Amino acid sequence: AAISMKDWSRRATLAEKEGGADILGAAGVGLTGTIPVVFRQGNDTLTTMATAGQPLSSVAAQAGQYIKYKCRKGECGTCAVRVDGQWIKTCSVSIPFVPEGESYEVFVRGTMVKPSKSSRFFSFKSFIAGFRNNFLGMVGFVKEGPLSRKGKENFSERINAERELAAKVAARKAARARGEGSDKIKAR
Repeated sequence: AAISMKDWSRRATLAEKEGGADILGAAGVGLTGTIPVVFRQGNDTLTTMATAGQPLSSVAAQAGQYIKYKCRKGECGTCAVRVDGQWIKTCSVSIPFVPEGESYEVFVRGTMVKPSKSSRFFSFKSFIAGFRNNFLGMVGFVKEGPLSRKGKENFSERINAERELAAKVAARKAARARGEGSDKIKAR
């Protein structure tokens, strides 16, 4: 019995298997709308169709264009893209009317790339990151821990504060005991 490894290579998309909008046309792949929208990022180009008034963020998602967002209100500018030489915020802009035969071109910054996530629980990178965090924690413990001068000072301050608190509690209990005893005598 041969052991087979899982194939983790990228699978072809439906558009790559059956043909995308460039081969079948926009309607052939289920895209509705009359305005061609072109997303350019470096040498990559993604094309989709949209209708006037449709949010640019949903058109980008429909095309498969990654856009980084933070506030989704149009305040922070993280999602800014360039259209006709103007920087606009993707999250707060809709597709305008575009005359027939023209397209709405959106230029996305080259730095706006989807972050890669580690797909494995244990990797060399995660091992190094864990070692680094533990090492920094040990350095901090030695630098500010109980054996350092600062640590000894903090410890003695805390012990003195606890002793003062214990004395106040004992004094309060004694006062309460005296006060309750006199109340009981008065009640009789």
